[in-house]
Amino acid sequence: MSDITASPNLNSDVQSQLNLWRIALDTSLNIVFFHDRQMNLIWANRAYLSEVNCKLEDVIHQPYWHFFPKGDGPMPGCQKTMDSQNSEEKDIELSKGRWFRASAYPILDQYHMFHASIHILQDISQFRLLKNAHELSHFATEHTSDALYLIDESSVIQYVNQAAVDMLGYSRKKLIHLKMPDIDQNMSPDDWSDNWQEMKKNNSLTFESEHRRKDGSVIPVRVSVNYHQHNKKDMYIAFVRNISDTRAYEQKLIENEENYRNLFEAMTSGVSLGKVIVNDKGEPVDYYFIEVNKAYENIVDLKQEHIIDRTILEIFPDIDRYWITKLGHVAIIGKPTQFHRYLPSLDKYLNVRAFSPEQGKVACVINDMTELTLTHNNLERKTAAFKTLSAINHLIIHAADEQELLANVCDTIVEEGVYPLAWIGVQQADGSLKIASNTGTGNVLLEQLDLSGKGDSAKLPLFKALKYKRSYVVQDIVNDSGCKICQKKALEYGLHCTVSIPFKFNNDYLAVLNVYGNKPFSISTEEELLLQELAQDLEYGLFSIRTHKIKESLSEELDETLVATIQAISTALEKRDPYTAGHQRRVAQLAMAIGRELKLSQVKIEGLQLGSMIHDIGKIYVPAEILSYPGKLNNDQFNFIKSHPSVGYDIVKDINFPWPIADMVHQHHERYDGTGYPNGIKGEDITLEARILAVADVVEAMASHRPYRPGLGVGKALDEIKSGSGSRYDSEIVGACLIVFEKNGFLFDADGLNS
Repeated sequence: MSDITASPNLNSDVQSQLNLWRIALDTSLNIVFFHDRQMNLIWANRAYLSEVNCKLEDVIHQPYWHFFPKGDGPMPGCQKTMDSQNSEEKDIELSKGRWFRASAYPILDQYHMFHASIHILQDISQFRLLKNAHELSHFATEHTSDALYLIDESSVIQYVNQAAVDMLGYSRKKLIHLKMPDIDQNMSPDDWSDNWQEMKKNNSLTFESEHRRKDGSVIPVRVSVNYHQHNKKDMYIAFVRNISDTRAYEQKLIENEENYRNLFEAMTSGVSLGKVIVNDKGEPVDYYFIEVNKAYENIVDLKQEHIIDRTILEIFPDIDRYWITKLGHVAIIGKPTQFHRYLPSLDKYLNVRAFSPEQGKVACVINDMTELTLTHNNLERKTAAFKTLSAINHLIIHAADEQELLANVCDTIVEEGVYPLAWIGVQQADGSLKIASNTGTGNVLLEQLDLSGKGDSAKLPLFKALKYKRSYVVQDIVNDSGCKICQKKALEYGLHCTVSIPFKFNNDYLAVLNVYGNKPFSISTEEELLLQELAQDLEYGLFSIRTHKIKESLSEELDETLVATIQAISTALEKRDPYTAGHQRRVAQLAMAIGRELKLSQVKIEGLQLGSMIHDIGKIYVPAEILSYPGKLNNDQFNFIKSHPSVGYDIVKDINFPWPIADMVHQHHERYDGTGYPNGIKGEDITLEARILAVADVVEAMASHRPYRPGLGVGKALDEIKSGSGSRYDSEIVGACLIVFEKNGFLFDADGLNS
């Protein structure tokens, strides 16, 4: 049927009413449609057609769920309306967030049989949102952790939430109609009146007070009051928070602040807090101090009152730009940094770790590294001098030409060492000097230098060395009266100190070796002695070239120099660690005994001795406090200790020993089964000497006293290598070691331990 009003089964009154309905419903904002028993659309109003964006003829006689409400079949209420012939109303969600109140009414024919249904869908989405918001607001009010009071102008409480009931211990009924001064410990009626006026003026007020509970106890609270108009009446909503925990926490913070302050002042590292000063371009130009601790005072030798609120340039005017740039970068960017720097005004080397606690500020943890740095620099210079000596000795052995040897010696001193200039002058018949060879910066200085040996020239350190036939050191050229004629040029070329060492050039004349340093007081006594040794070797080399004598004696002398130098380095290392004094010598003693038992050649045994005597050279970089730490080391400290084989290897790897000294230093903590460090190599990949050294090192270490334990005795040490024979340790070497002790009766020297 195309039109429900045309049905022959409907009487004229019903048809007339349906026509009226149709006109009325067509103008309704609600969605209205009719369907027959087969659920096919009979008619739909404009709202429906607008919803489906179709004309009536496009949808008529088709199932309504093909268009709206869309689905796999009719709405559940349709069949119920048809069967019961009763109207149906239900809220339904047709799409996400879109709710309708769906009403279904049956239309009966003259025989009271179901003829059609009319559906009216009212969009109630906004209504549900408002309802949900109201329910959510009520839920939030009742479940918030803060107490909530609704208060009228006369301070009478009109409403409280559950949190207020729980906090004060009153029933809700009792709390309502109490006045604020009844529960506020610090508020009188006059105070409320004053507060009311202020709240009315500013619309809000926040303050801290104390509220009295039902049991008489008082709790600290923070009150935030906001103006609210309810039913045209001035009301105030007060959010009240119990701050008992906050007060307790604040007290704890005060106590912690005191503890941290004590810790801050007791720290051995200097600590400073400052703020960076920037220019118009945002670039750091200075830094002023906000706070420093006692250790910082000690490092810079100034009291707090002479540091706080002053800038770094005011306190250290000679400080280089690097400091300000680095600290400013940390304060502005926020990225932590660490650097090691010399501060001339303090004559100290400082290690600085800097981080930014907040934008524009920088905190620094500073440690005085002067002693360690000087030790490191001294060792570095000694190592460089030793490498130079070793290289020059190699040159001397293979030299065939005097001039080539002199030139190579100067080249090697500059290239292998830490010296900017080296030259050799040969004395002439008239007492003047002739430059035989030179290498490095300052050639112009030598060209202009008066070497006549007369007048002011005679005061030069090189002529004093020739006159007195001994080395002569000037640690500060600029302030030495004897160097007056060359001070300006020396400073221009960065030459600050010098040592002049005379040696016999031939049977008739002396020569002088002149070596320069790039810092005042940078030539140590040990370096002077090594350079004297070098000059003597050079003298001997020249003599050997002239006489063509066999050079085996020189090789022996070189070996003795190597041994003496290694002994000096070993002694210097052991002075840093009194608990292991003599350790390397005793390890060398045992390693040599094992080597003899294994029938090694004398050359290998000599190499074994020298390698053992410096096998722990890498510990020179380990802080003394870790070496002598009396307790168990943590992971970071132990990892620091474990780095010493690699550090030691880096120190000696470039020295041209005739034995595998560098490998012995690097591998003495490796284990036969690959469980050692630093590289975890195993078996025959570990050099024979290193495998012997590993066994000797373990036995001596276990038998000796350590900061963290007493000596365990040789018996326990031998038990250890027995248990590890064939796994951690080479079984052949373990067998030789056991023979050395148990059959040969080996004992350590008097400065060691015996069994």
